[in-house]
Order: sequence, then C-alpha cells, then structure tokens
Amino acid sequence: MGREAERIASIILPKVNRYGGNRTEVAAAVEEIERVGSADEFVRRLAGSGKHTVPYRPAQKAWWAAKEWGYSTKHGLFSLPVPQRLALEMALHEEAERRAMQGELEELERAWRDAEEIAGISDNLLVPSSVSSALDKLKGES
Repeated sequence: MGREAERIASIILPKVNRYGGNRTEVAAAVEEIERVGSADEFVRRLAGSGKHTVPYRPAQKAWWAAKEWGYSTKHGLFSLPVPQRLALEMALHEEAERRAMQGELEELERAWRDAEEIAGISDNLLVPSSVSSALDKLKGES
C-alpha cells in the first residue's frame, strides 16, 4: 500500500469503525497484528490479499433482494471482518506515529549537531589566538 493510500485509509477507517469493537474483537485485532510481527507487515499482507473483497453486483437494487439472492451488500473496507478493520486502523496509526517519531528524532539529531557547532564557535569566539595556539601546543596539535 502506498503512502497516499495509507494516509487516506487512516482518515476513512475511523469512520468505517465508528462503532469500534467489543473486547473480543479488539483482542483479535491486536492478535492479528502480533501474529505477523509488525503493523507494517500487517498492512502489507492485507493490502496484498484480495480474498476479503466481495465483487460489486450493480444489478442489486435493494438490500432485501441482495439478501434473497445470496449476495453480500458489503464492499471494500466494509467487507472486512471487524477485527481486521480494527487491526488495519491500529496498524496505520501505529505506522504514522512511528514515522512521526522517526522524523522528530532526525530533527533532534540535526538540532543537536547545530548546537554543538554553535557551541564550538562560541567557545573560541572571545579566546585570543595566542591562547588558542598555546592550547594546541599543549594538546600536541601544532
């Protein structure tokens, strides 16, 4: 699943899952993610599986006719079992949070490097060159 698809799905899924799930369904959702090892892997596997979708039947006029003929009226995300829908929502949000944290860590590392550079400049800003030369000689740097 691409980043844009993940972003859109993470917006849509809370509406699809607006009623949440009971304890059993939530536990099953967590188990689904844990079984494959990671949220990213769960999303990848679910996106690669076409078994969860039901073909759309445009001839269906009403829910009672579909029921009578044995067709499902659920398509796309609504065709997923509740635990899988909840697991997908959890996995997408976990991935978004992980990416955000990764971005924050990179930003912190960049800020730390900048601060060290500024500190190095400011440390030597008011030190006379004769003192800097003497310190270099003492350190063994000529």
